[in-house]
Amino acid sequence: PEPKGYNPDAEKSALKTSLQTKYQDRRLMVILFDFSSMQPAEQIRARNAAIKFLTTQMTASDSVSVMAFASELKALRALPNTRSAVSVDAILDVLERGYIRGDRTIYRDVSKLPPGSLMRVTRRPDGYVQEIQRYWSVGSVIAHPSAPGAEAAVRSQAGGGLDELDQLLCTVVRDEMIADVPIGAFLSGGIDSSLIVAVMQRVADAPVNTFTVGFEEGEFDESRHASAVAAHLGTHHTEIRLDATSALNYVDRLPSIFDEPFADSSQLPTLLVCEATRRHVTVALSGDGGDELFGGYPQYSQRDTIGRIAHSVPAFARTGAASLVELLPSSLAALLGSRSTWPPNSRARLSRSLRSGTTKASYETLLSEWVDPYLILAPRIRSPLGDDARWQVPWPSAASIAEEKMLYDMQTYLPDDILVKVDRSAMSVSLETRAPFLDHRVVEFAARQPLSAKIAGGTGKVMLRQLLSRYLPEELWQRPKRGFAVPLASWLRRELRPWAESMLTPDALLIEWFDPKGVAALWRSHLAGQDHAYRLWRVLTIMQWMRICDR
Repeated sequence: PEPKGYNPDAEKSALKTSLQTKYQDRRLMVILFDFSSMQPAEQIRARNAAIKFLTTQMTASDSVSVMAFASELKALRALPNTRSAVSVDAILDVLERGYIRGDRTIYRDVSKLPPGSLMRVTRRPDGYVQEIQRYWSVGSVIAHPSAPGAEAAVRSQAGGGLDELDQLLCTVVRDEMIADVPIGAFLSGGIDSSLIVAVMQRVADAPVNTFTVGFEEGEFDESRHASAVAAHLGTHHTEIRLDATSALNYVDRLPSIFDEPFADSSQLPTLLVCEATRRHVTVALSGDGGDELFGGYPQYSQRDTIGRIAHSVPAFARTGAASLVELLPSSLAALLGSRSTWPPNSRARLSRSLRSGTTKASYETLLSEWVDPYLILAPRIRSPLGDDARWQVPWPSAASIAEEKMLYDMQTYLPDDILVKVDRSAMSVSLETRAPFLDHRVVEFAARQPLSAKIAGGTGKVMLRQLLSRYLPEELWQRPKRGFAVPLASWLRRELRPWAESMLTPDALLIEWFDPKGVAALWRSHLAGQDHAYRLWRVLTIMQWMRICDR
Protein backbone atom coordinates (compact mmCIF):
# COMPACT_ATOMS: atom_id res chain seq x y z
CA PRO A 1 0.00 0.00 0.00
CA GLU A 2 1.15 3.52 -0.76
CA PRO A 3 2.14 5.60 2.28
CA LYS A 4 -0.15 8.41 3.30
CA GLY A 5 0.50 11.57 1.34
CA TYR A 6 2.62 9.87 -1.31
CA ASN A 7 1.91 11.29 -4.77
CA PRO A 8 4.10 9.51 -7.37
CA ASP A 9 2.93 11.68 -10.27
CA ALA A 10 3.79 14.89 -8.45
CA GLU A 11 7.16 13.49 -7.37
CA LYS A 12 8.08 12.46 -10.89
CA SER A 13 6.93 15.79 -12.32
CA ALA A 14 9.04 17.72 -9.84
CA LEU A 15 12.07 15.56 -10.59
CA LYS A 16 11.64 16.04 -14.34
CA THR A 17 11.41 19.82 -13.92
CA SER A 18 14.53 19.81 -11.75
CA LEU A 19 16.52 17.84 -14.33
CA GLN A 20 15.34 19.99 -17.24
CA THR A 21 16.26 23.17 -15.39
CA LYS A 22 19.71 21.96 -14.35
CA TYR A 23 20.64 20.38 -17.68
CA GLN A 24 18.62 22.34 -20.20
CA ASP A 25 21.64 22.58 -22.51
CA ARG A 26 22.42 18.86 -22.39
CA ARG A 27 20.90 15.93 -24.21
CA LEU A 28 20.38 13.55 -21.31
CA MET A 29 18.13 10.57 -20.91
CA VAL A 30 17.10 9.51 -17.43
CA ILE A 31 14.66 6.67 -16.96
CA LEU A 32 13.18 6.28 -13.48
CA PHE A 33 11.30 3.21 -12.39
CA ASP A 34 8.97 3.55 -9.42
CA PHE A 35 8.86 0.01 -8.05
CA SER A 36 6.25 0.75 -5.40
CA SER A 37 3.45 0.03 -7.87
CA MET A 38 4.97 -3.16 -9.31
CA GLN A 39 3.29 -6.44 -8.73
CA PRO A 40 5.29 -9.47 -7.53
CA ALA A 41 7.31 -11.16 -10.27
CA GLU A 42 7.08 -8.16 -12.62
CA GLN A 43 10.35 -7.61 -14.48
CA ILE A 44 12.13 -4.64 -16.00
CA ARG A 45 14.92 -5.34 -18.45
CA ALA A 46 17.66 -3.10 -19.76
CA ARG A 47 20.24 -4.06 -22.36
CA ASN A 48 23.60 -2.40 -22.86
CA ALA A 49 25.23 -2.19 -26.27
CA ALA A 50 28.90 -3.08 -26.66
CA ILE A 51 30.28 0.45 -26.31
CA LYS A 52 27.80 2.75 -24.59
CA PHE A 53 28.29 3.69 -20.97
CA LEU A 54 25.32 2.81 -18.77
CA THR A 55 25.22 3.47 -15.04
CA THR A 56 22.67 2.13 -12.61
CA GLN A 57 21.82 3.14 -9.07
CA MET A 58 19.31 1.67 -6.65
CA THR A 59 18.06 3.80 -3.77
CA ALA A 60 15.43 3.07 -1.18
CA SER A 61 13.54 4.73 1.62
CA ASP A 62 10.62 3.75 3.82
CA SER A 63 8.15 4.88 1.19
CA VAL A 64 9.62 4.15 -2.24
CA SER A 65 12.41 2.28 -3.99
CA VAL A 66 13.87 3.80 -7.13
CA MET A 67 16.29 2.45 -9.69
CA ALA A 68 17.73 4.92 -12.16
CA PHE A 69 19.99 4.37 -15.13
CA ALA A 70 21.51 6.78 -17.60
CA SER A 71 24.32 7.07 -20.11
CA GLU A 72 25.98 9.85 -18.09
CA LEU A 73 26.78 9.99 -14.38
CA LYS A 74 25.76 13.64 -14.17
CA ALA A 75 22.17 12.56 -14.68
CA LEU A 76 22.30 10.40 -11.57
CA ARG A 77 24.01 13.15 -9.57
CA ALA A 78 20.97 15.31 -10.23
CA LEU A 79 18.62 12.90 -8.50
CA PRO A 80 17.49 13.92 -5.00
CA ASN A 81 18.83 12.01 -1.99
CA THR A 82 21.17 9.83 -4.06
CA ARG A 83 24.59 11.12 -3.07
CA SER A 84 27.07 8.26 -2.90
CA ALA A 85 30.52 7.96 -1.33
CA VAL A 86 33.59 7.99 -3.56
CA SER A 87 35.00 4.53 -4.27
CA VAL A 88 38.56 4.02 -3.01
CA ASP A 89 38.98 1.14 -5.46
CA ALA A 90 38.11 3.52 -8.32
CA ILE A 91 40.75 6.00 -7.12
CA LEU A 92 43.33 3.20 -7.07
CA ASP A 93 42.25 2.19 -10.59
CA VAL A 94 42.91 5.69 -11.90
CA LEU A 95 46.31 5.92 -10.23
CA GLU A 96 47.38 2.52 -11.53
CA ARG A 97 45.96 2.48 -15.03
CA GLY A 98 44.43 5.90 -15.69
CA TYR A 99 40.84 4.67 -15.92
CA ILE A 100 38.17 3.00 -13.79
CA ARG A 101 37.81 -0.71 -14.40
CA GLY A 102 34.93 -2.97 -15.21
CA ASP A 103 31.54 -2.28 -13.68
CA ARG A 104 32.93 0.19 -11.12
CA THR A 105 32.30 3.93 -11.22
CA ILE A 106 33.78 6.71 -9.13
CA TYR A 107 30.81 6.26 -6.79
CA ARG A 108 30.74 3.26 -4.48
CA ASP A 109 27.00 2.61 -4.89
CA VAL A 110 26.75 3.25 -8.64
CA SER A 111 27.66 0.55 -11.14
CA LYS A 112 28.15 0.26 -14.87
CA LEU A 113 26.24 -2.38 -16.76
CA PRO A 114 28.96 -4.47 -18.48
CA PRO A 115 29.09 -4.57 -22.30
CA GLY A 116 26.82 -7.13 -23.89
CA SER A 117 24.72 -7.51 -20.75
CA LEU A 118 21.08 -7.70 -19.85
CA MET A 119 19.83 -6.53 -16.46
CA ARG A 120 16.64 -7.95 -15.01
CA VAL A 121 14.96 -6.44 -11.95
CA THR A 122 12.28 -8.56 -10.31
CA ARG A 123 9.98 -7.61 -7.46
CA ARG A 124 9.38 -10.34 -4.95
CA PRO A 125 7.38 -10.35 -1.73
CA ASP A 126 10.55 -9.84 0.30
CA GLY A 127 12.03 -7.08 -1.90
CA TYR A 128 13.70 -6.51 -5.26
CA VAL A 129 16.24 -8.75 -6.95
CA GLN A 130 18.64 -7.38 -9.57
CA GLU A 131 20.22 -9.92 -11.91
CA ILE A 132 22.77 -9.28 -14.67
CA GLN A 133 23.28 -11.75 -17.51
CA ARG A 134 25.79 -11.67 -20.37
CA TYR A 135 24.20 -12.28 -23.75
CA TRP A 136 27.49 -11.85 -25.68
CA SER A 137 31.09 -11.97 -24.56
CA VAL A 138 34.28 -11.50 -26.51
CA GLY A 139 35.79 -14.11 -24.23
CA SER A 140 33.43 -16.77 -25.54
CA VAL A 141 34.53 -15.96 -29.08
CA ILE A 142 38.29 -15.59 -28.65
CA ALA A 143 39.19 -17.68 -25.60
CA HIS A 144 39.78 -20.85 -27.65
CA PRO A 145 40.86 -19.83 -31.17
CA SER A 146 41.75 -22.41 -33.75
CA ALA A 147 45.14 -23.99 -33.19
CA PRO A 148 47.73 -23.05 -35.85
CA GLY A 149 47.31 -26.23 -37.82
CA ALA A 150 48.54 -27.03 -41.32
CA GLU A 151 45.29 -26.12 -43.05
CA ALA A 152 45.17 -22.63 -41.53
CA ALA A 153 48.86 -22.03 -42.28
CA VAL A 154 48.51 -23.10 -45.91
CA ARG A 155 45.42 -20.96 -46.37
CA SER A 156 47.17 -17.91 -44.91
CA GLN A 157 50.28 -18.40 -47.07
CA ALA A 158 48.20 -18.85 -50.17
CA GLY A 159 46.43 -15.56 -49.55
CA GLY A 160 43.03 -17.09 -48.86
CA GLY A 161 42.90 -15.59 -45.38
CA LEU A 162 43.83 -12.16 -46.73
CA ASP A 163 41.19 -12.38 -49.45
CA GLU A 164 38.58 -13.32 -46.87
CA LEU A 165 39.61 -10.46 -44.57
CA ASP A 166 39.63 -8.01 -47.47
CA GLN A 167 36.14 -9.00 -48.52
CA LEU A 168 34.91 -9.01 -44.93
CA LEU A 169 36.24 -5.52 -44.21
CA CYS A 170 34.64 -4.23 -47.40
CA THR A 171 31.30 -5.65 -46.27
CA VAL A 172 31.58 -4.37 -42.71
CA VAL A 173 32.85 -0.91 -43.67
CA ARG A 174 30.11 -0.57 -46.29
CA ASP A 175 27.56 -1.42 -43.58
CA GLU A 176 29.14 1.04 -41.14
CA MET A 177 28.98 3.80 -43.77
CA ILE A 178 25.20 3.55 -44.06
CA ALA A 179 23.92 6.87 -42.73
CA ASP A 180 21.57 9.66 -43.66
CA VAL A 181 24.11 12.23 -42.45
CA PRO A 182 27.66 13.13 -43.58
CA ILE A 183 30.29 10.54 -42.65
CA GLY A 184 34.08 10.59 -42.34
CA ALA A 185 36.98 8.90 -40.55
CA PHE A 186 39.81 9.54 -38.12
CA LEU A 187 43.20 9.05 -39.82
CA SER A 188 46.40 8.91 -37.78
CA GLY A 189 48.55 7.44 -40.55
CA GLY A 190 49.00 4.20 -38.59
CA ILE A 191 48.13 0.73 -39.85
CA ASP A 192 44.62 0.42 -38.39
CA SER A 193 43.13 3.78 -39.36
CA SER A 194 44.90 3.74 -42.75
CA LEU A 195 43.39 0.34 -43.58
CA ILE A 196 39.89 1.44 -42.57
CA VAL A 197 40.17 4.62 -44.65
CA ALA A 198 41.58 2.68 -47.62
CA VAL A 199 38.61 0.33 -47.55
CA MET A 200 36.21 3.26 -47.13
CA GLN A 201 37.72 4.94 -50.16
CA ARG A 202 37.35 1.70 -52.11
CA VAL A 203 33.65 1.24 -51.40
CA ALA A 204 32.62 4.93 -51.37
CA ASP A 205 31.16 6.84 -54.30
CA ALA A 206 33.05 10.04 -53.45
CA PRO A 207 36.26 11.03 -51.65
CA VAL A 208 36.11 10.23 -47.94
CA ASN A 209 36.46 13.02 -45.39
CA THR A 210 39.44 12.28 -43.11
CA PHE A 211 40.70 14.10 -40.01
CA THR A 212 43.92 14.08 -38.02
CA VAL A 213 45.64 15.95 -35.17
CA GLY A 214 49.11 17.49 -35.33
CA PHE A 215 51.38 18.97 -32.64
CA GLU A 216 53.78 21.88 -32.72
CA GLU A 217 56.34 19.68 -30.97
CA GLY A 218 57.96 17.68 -33.75
CA GLU A 219 58.75 14.53 -31.73
CA PHE A 220 55.01 14.04 -31.08
CA ASP A 221 53.74 15.07 -34.50
CA GLU A 222 52.72 12.32 -36.91
CA SER A 223 50.33 14.41 -38.96
CA ARG A 224 52.67 14.33 -41.98
CA HIS A 225 52.21 10.55 -42.16
CA ALA A 226 48.44 10.92 -42.16
CA SER A 227 48.65 13.61 -44.86
CA ALA A 228 50.78 11.34 -47.05
CA VAL A 229 48.28 8.47 -46.70
CA ALA A 230 45.37 10.80 -47.44
CA ALA A 231 47.10 12.18 -50.52
CA HIS A 232 47.81 8.71 -51.89
CA LEU A 233 44.24 7.52 -51.31
CA GLY A 234 42.67 10.76 -52.53
CA THR A 235 40.63 11.63 -49.45
CA HIS A 236 39.38 15.07 -48.52
CA HIS A 237 41.77 15.63 -45.62
CA THR A 238 41.61 18.06 -42.68
CA GLU A 239 44.50 18.57 -40.25
CA ILE A 240 44.02 20.23 -36.86
CA ARG A 241 46.86 21.48 -34.66
CA LEU A 242 46.89 21.11 -30.88
CA ASP A 243 49.10 23.36 -28.76
CA ALA A 244 49.28 23.94 -25.02
CA THR A 245 46.96 26.94 -25.11
CA SER A 246 44.13 25.05 -26.79
CA ALA A 247 44.84 22.05 -24.54
CA LEU A 248 44.20 24.23 -21.49
CA ASN A 249 40.73 25.03 -22.83
CA TYR A 250 39.94 21.31 -23.00
CA VAL A 251 41.45 20.63 -19.58
CA ASP A 252 38.86 22.86 -17.95
CA ARG A 253 36.07 20.80 -19.52
CA LEU A 254 37.33 17.31 -18.66
CA PRO A 255 35.18 16.72 -15.54
CA SER A 256 31.95 17.63 -17.31
CA ILE A 257 32.80 15.54 -20.38
CA PHE A 258 34.04 12.37 -18.66
CA ASP A 259 31.88 12.59 -15.51
CA GLU A 260 34.52 10.82 -13.41
CA PRO A 261 38.32 10.86 -13.17
CA PHE A 262 39.76 9.65 -16.47
CA ALA A 263 43.49 10.12 -16.94
CA ASP A 264 44.43 8.95 -20.43
CA SER A 265 46.10 12.17 -21.61
CA SER A 266 45.38 11.32 -25.24
CA GLN A 267 41.87 12.48 -24.36
CA LEU A 268 43.06 16.00 -25.23
CA PRO A 269 43.85 15.39 -28.93
CA THR A 270 40.84 13.07 -29.11
CA LEU A 271 38.58 15.90 -27.97
CA LEU A 272 40.16 18.25 -30.49
CA VAL A 273 39.81 15.92 -33.45
CA CYS A 274 36.21 15.07 -32.49
CA GLU A 275 35.28 18.73 -32.25
CA ALA A 276 36.87 19.54 -35.61
CA THR A 277 35.38 16.46 -37.25
CA ARG A 278 31.88 17.38 -36.08
CA ARG A 279 32.08 20.66 -37.99
CA HIS A 280 32.11 18.62 -41.21
CA VAL A 281 30.43 15.25 -40.52
CA THR A 282 28.08 13.62 -38.02
CA VAL A 283 29.51 10.08 -38.07
CA ALA A 284 33.18 9.08 -37.99
CA LEU A 285 34.79 5.65 -38.38
CA SER A 286 37.90 4.71 -36.38
CA GLY A 287 40.52 1.96 -36.33
CA ASP A 288 39.95 1.03 -32.69
CA GLY A 289 40.29 -2.67 -31.89
CA GLY A 290 42.93 -3.58 -34.46
CA ASP A 291 45.74 -3.86 -31.93
CA GLU A 292 43.86 -6.12 -29.54
CA LEU A 293 42.48 -8.39 -32.26
CA PHE A 294 45.61 -8.75 -34.37
CA GLY A 295 48.43 -8.47 -31.82
CA GLY A 296 49.61 -4.91 -32.36
CA TYR A 297 50.87 -3.89 -28.92
CA PRO A 298 54.54 -4.57 -28.12
CA GLN A 299 53.75 -6.44 -24.90
CA TYR A 300 52.26 -9.25 -26.99
CA SER A 301 55.48 -10.00 -28.83
CA GLN A 302 58.38 -8.63 -26.78
CA ARG A 303 60.06 -10.42 -23.91
CA ASP A 304 59.12 -9.37 -20.40
CA THR A 305 62.26 -10.07 -18.38
CA ILE A 306 60.73 -9.20 -15.01
CA GLY A 307 57.78 -11.51 -15.53
CA ARG A 308 60.14 -14.35 -16.52
CA ILE A 309 62.28 -13.78 -13.42
CA ALA A 310 59.27 -13.80 -11.12
CA HIS A 311 57.88 -17.01 -12.55
CA SER A 312 61.23 -18.78 -12.37
CA VAL A 313 61.38 -18.46 -8.57
CA PRO A 314 59.85 -21.44 -6.70
CA ALA A 315 56.59 -20.64 -4.94
CA PHE A 316 57.98 -21.28 -1.45
CA ALA A 317 60.78 -18.72 -1.99
CA ARG A 318 58.82 -15.89 -3.60
CA THR A 319 57.91 -13.96 -0.45
CA GLY A 320 61.50 -13.94 0.74
CA ALA A 321 62.76 -13.01 -2.73
CA ALA A 322 60.29 -10.14 -2.87
CA SER A 323 61.59 -8.79 0.45
CA LEU A 324 65.15 -8.91 -0.89
CA VAL A 325 64.13 -7.13 -4.11
CA GLU A 326 62.59 -4.31 -2.07
CA LEU A 327 66.01 -3.72 -0.49
CA LEU A 328 67.82 -3.49 -3.84
CA PRO A 329 69.25 -0.12 -4.90
CA SER A 330 67.17 1.54 -7.61
CA SER A 331 70.06 1.33 -10.10
CA LEU A 332 70.34 -2.47 -9.77
CA ALA A 333 66.57 -2.91 -9.98
CA ALA A 334 66.54 -0.82 -13.17
CA LEU A 335 69.24 -3.07 -14.64
CA LEU A 336 67.02 -6.10 -14.05
CA GLY A 337 64.27 -4.44 -16.02
CA SER A 338 66.43 -3.02 -18.79
CA ARG A 339 65.42 -5.80 -21.19
CA SER A 340 61.79 -5.71 -20.16
CA THR A 341 59.08 -4.36 -22.47
CA TRP A 342 58.86 -1.22 -20.35
CA PRO A 343 61.69 -0.74 -17.80
CA PRO A 344 60.05 1.79 -15.40
CA ASN A 345 58.84 0.60 -11.99
CA SER A 346 61.26 -2.36 -12.19
CA ARG A 347 61.75 -2.90 -8.45
CA ALA A 348 58.09 -2.47 -7.58
CA ARG A 349 57.04 -4.63 -10.53
CA LEU A 350 59.34 -7.49 -9.63
CA SER A 351 58.37 -7.38 -5.96
CA ARG A 352 54.68 -7.35 -6.73
CA SER A 353 54.99 -10.12 -9.33
CA LEU A 354 56.91 -12.29 -6.87
CA ARG A 355 54.39 -11.82 -4.08
CA SER A 356 51.44 -12.66 -6.31
CA GLY A 357 53.06 -15.29 -8.49
CA THR A 358 50.37 -15.09 -11.17
CA THR A 359 50.57 -14.24 -14.86
CA LYS A 360 47.79 -11.75 -14.30
CA ALA A 361 49.70 -9.85 -11.61
CA SER A 362 52.84 -9.75 -13.75
CA TYR A 363 50.90 -8.40 -16.73
CA GLU A 364 49.02 -5.87 -14.63
CA THR A 365 52.26 -4.50 -13.22
CA LEU A 366 53.69 -4.34 -16.73
CA LEU A 367 50.81 -2.14 -17.84
CA SER A 368 50.65 0.03 -14.72
CA GLU A 369 52.27 3.43 -14.98
CA TRP A 370 52.27 3.52 -11.19
CA VAL A 371 52.76 0.12 -9.56
CA ASP A 372 52.79 1.43 -5.97
CA PRO A 373 50.43 4.44 -5.94
CA TYR A 374 49.31 3.73 -2.38
CA LEU A 375 52.54 5.41 -1.23
CA ILE A 376 51.13 8.80 -2.22
CA LEU A 377 47.66 8.27 -0.74
CA ALA A 378 46.47 9.65 2.58
CA PRO A 379 47.33 7.36 5.52
CA ARG A 380 43.66 6.55 6.15
CA ILE A 381 43.37 4.72 2.82
CA ARG A 382 46.86 3.29 2.38
CA SER A 383 47.01 -0.43 1.83
CA PRO A 384 49.39 -2.50 -0.30
CA LEU A 385 47.99 -3.44 -3.69
CA GLY A 386 48.12 -6.81 -5.38
CA ASP A 387 44.61 -8.09 -4.80
CA ASP A 388 43.63 -9.95 -7.96
CA ALA A 389 39.96 -9.72 -6.96
CA ARG A 390 40.10 -5.92 -7.24
CA TRP A 391 41.06 -6.28 -10.88
CA GLN A 392 37.71 -7.99 -11.51
CA VAL A 393 38.32 -9.71 -14.84
CA PRO A 394 39.80 -13.23 -14.39
CA TRP A 395 42.85 -14.16 -16.44
CA PRO A 396 41.59 -15.85 -19.62
CA SER A 397 42.58 -19.16 -21.12
CA ALA A 398 43.78 -19.23 -24.72
CA ALA A 399 46.14 -21.13 -26.99
CA SER A 400 49.16 -18.99 -26.07
CA ILE A 401 50.27 -16.35 -23.55
CA ALA A 402 50.18 -13.71 -26.29
CA GLU A 403 46.56 -14.53 -27.11
CA GLU A 404 45.67 -14.50 -23.41
CA LYS A 405 47.09 -10.98 -23.15
CA MET A 406 45.16 -9.89 -26.22
CA LEU A 407 41.93 -11.27 -24.82
CA TYR A 408 42.56 -9.69 -21.41
CA ASP A 409 43.03 -6.29 -23.06
CA MET A 410 39.89 -6.82 -25.11
CA GLN A 411 37.98 -7.23 -21.83
CA THR A 412 39.69 -4.43 -19.89
CA TYR A 413 41.79 -1.76 -21.61
CA LEU A 414 39.73 -1.58 -24.79
CA PRO A 415 36.25 -1.07 -23.27
CA ASP A 416 37.35 0.77 -20.12
CA ASP A 417 39.91 3.16 -21.63
CA ILE A 418 39.93 3.38 -25.44
CA LEU A 419 36.20 3.17 -26.07
CA VAL A 420 35.32 5.37 -23.08
CA LYS A 421 37.77 8.01 -24.30
CA VAL A 422 36.47 8.04 -27.86
CA ASP A 423 32.77 7.71 -27.02
CA ARG A 424 32.61 10.43 -24.39
CA SER A 425 34.83 12.78 -26.38
CA ALA A 426 32.70 12.30 -29.48
CA MET A 427 29.33 12.51 -27.78
CA SER A 428 30.35 15.75 -26.06
CA VAL A 429 30.08 17.33 -29.52
CA SER A 430 27.25 15.06 -30.80
CA LEU A 431 29.54 13.04 -33.05
CA GLU A 432 28.77 9.36 -33.52
CA THR A 433 31.77 7.03 -33.83
CA ARG A 434 31.84 3.54 -35.29
CA ALA A 435 34.64 0.95 -35.09
CA PRO A 436 34.54 -1.60 -37.96
CA PHE A 437 37.21 -3.82 -36.36
CA LEU A 438 34.80 -4.38 -33.46
CA ASP A 439 32.02 -5.71 -35.65
CA HIS A 440 31.29 -9.22 -34.38
CA ARG A 441 32.07 -10.67 -37.81
CA VAL A 442 35.61 -9.26 -37.72
CA VAL A 443 36.09 -10.41 -34.12
CA GLU A 444 35.01 -13.93 -35.07
CA PHE A 445 37.31 -13.91 -38.10
CA ALA A 446 40.30 -12.83 -35.98
CA ALA A 447 39.54 -15.58 -33.46
CA ARG A 448 39.86 -18.21 -36.18
CA GLN A 449 43.30 -17.09 -37.31
CA PRO A 450 46.49 -18.73 -36.03
CA LEU A 451 48.85 -16.67 -33.91
CA SER A 452 51.38 -16.71 -36.77
CA ALA A 453 48.93 -14.65 -38.83
CA LYS A 454 49.01 -11.98 -36.13
CA ILE A 455 52.55 -12.02 -34.68
CA ALA A 456 55.73 -13.21 -36.39
CA GLY A 457 59.38 -12.38 -35.76
CA GLY A 458 58.50 -9.93 -33.00
CA THR A 459 56.19 -7.96 -35.31
CA GLY A 460 52.46 -7.66 -34.68
CA LYS A 461 49.45 -7.23 -36.95
CA VAL A 462 51.03 -9.38 -39.65
CA MET A 463 47.77 -9.97 -41.49
CA LEU A 464 46.75 -6.31 -41.37
CA ARG A 465 50.16 -5.27 -42.68
CA GLN A 466 49.89 -7.72 -45.56
CA LEU A 467 46.42 -6.49 -46.44
CA LEU A 468 47.34 -2.81 -46.18
CA SER A 469 50.22 -3.35 -48.61
CA ARG A 470 47.55 -4.04 -51.24
CA TYR A 471 46.27 -0.51 -50.81
CA LEU A 472 49.32 1.57 -49.85
CA PRO A 473 53.09 1.50 -50.47
CA GLU A 474 54.90 0.25 -47.38
CA GLU A 475 57.00 3.41 -47.07
CA LEU A 476 53.82 5.32 -46.15
CA TRP A 477 53.04 3.24 -43.06
CA GLN A 478 55.99 0.95 -42.23
CA ARG A 479 57.50 2.54 -39.11
CA PRO A 480 57.72 1.81 -35.36
CA LYS A 481 54.42 1.89 -33.52
CA ARG A 482 53.71 5.01 -31.49
CA GLY A 483 50.86 5.70 -29.15
CA PHE A 484 48.66 8.79 -29.28
CA ALA A 485 51.08 10.65 -27.00
CA VAL A 486 51.01 14.34 -26.13
CA PRO A 487 53.86 16.61 -24.90
CA LEU A 488 52.40 16.54 -21.42
CA ALA A 489 55.70 16.84 -19.52
CA SER A 490 56.63 20.19 -21.05
CA TRP A 491 53.07 21.51 -20.94
CA LEU A 492 52.88 20.89 -17.19
CA ARG A 493 56.11 22.80 -16.65
CA ARG A 494 54.93 25.75 -18.72
CA GLU A 495 51.43 26.56 -19.96
CA LEU A 496 49.53 24.13 -17.72
CA ARG A 497 51.58 24.91 -14.60
CA PRO A 498 49.21 27.51 -13.04
CA TRP A 499 46.26 25.18 -13.51
CA ALA A 500 48.19 22.21 -12.11
CA GLU A 501 49.35 24.10 -9.04
CA SER A 502 45.79 25.25 -8.34
CA MET A 503 44.67 21.61 -8.41
CA LEU A 504 47.52 20.52 -6.10
CA THR A 505 46.92 23.14 -3.43
CA PRO A 506 47.46 21.33 -0.09
CA ASP A 507 44.03 22.14 1.32
CA ALA A 508 41.66 19.92 3.30
CA LEU A 509 40.32 18.22 0.17
CA LEU A 510 43.73 17.13 -1.10
CA ILE A 511 44.81 16.03 2.38
CA GLU A 512 41.67 13.88 2.64
CA TRP A 513 42.89 11.71 -0.25
CA PHE A 514 46.63 12.24 -0.72
CA ASP A 515 49.82 12.71 1.24
CA PRO A 516 50.49 16.42 0.59
CA LYS A 517 54.25 16.02 1.14
CA GLY A 518 54.41 13.18 -1.36
CA VAL A 519 52.44 15.16 -3.94
CA ALA A 520 54.60 18.25 -3.42
CA ALA A 521 57.81 16.21 -3.76
CA LEU A 522 56.56 14.62 -6.99
CA TRP A 523 55.67 18.05 -8.40
CA ARG A 524 59.04 19.60 -7.45
CA SER A 525 60.89 16.67 -8.99
CA HIS A 526 58.97 17.08 -12.24
CA LEU A 527 59.67 20.82 -12.38
CA ALA A 528 63.36 20.06 -11.80
CA GLY A 529 63.52 17.89 -14.92
CA GLN A 530 62.38 14.39 -13.96
CA ASP A 531 59.46 13.16 -16.03
CA HIS A 532 56.51 12.40 -13.74
CA ALA A 533 53.93 13.75 -16.18
CA TYR A 534 51.69 10.70 -16.37
CA ARG A 535 51.67 10.10 -12.63
CA LEU A 536 50.91 13.75 -12.00
CA TRP A 537 48.19 13.71 -14.64
CA ARG A 538 46.41 11.01 -12.68
CA VAL A 539 46.58 12.92 -9.42
CA LEU A 540 45.52 16.12 -11.21
CA THR A 541 42.57 14.42 -12.89
CA ILE A 542 41.34 13.04 -9.57
CA MET A 543 41.72 16.36 -7.76
CA GLN A 544 40.05 18.32 -10.55
CA TRP A 545 37.06 15.99 -10.43
CA MET A 546 36.93 16.24 -6.62
CA ARG A 547 36.96 20.03 -6.74
CA ILE A 548 34.36 20.40 -9.47
CA CYS A 549 32.03 17.39 -9.43
CA ASP A 550 32.09 15.98 -5.91
CA ARG A 551 30.96 19.10 -4.06
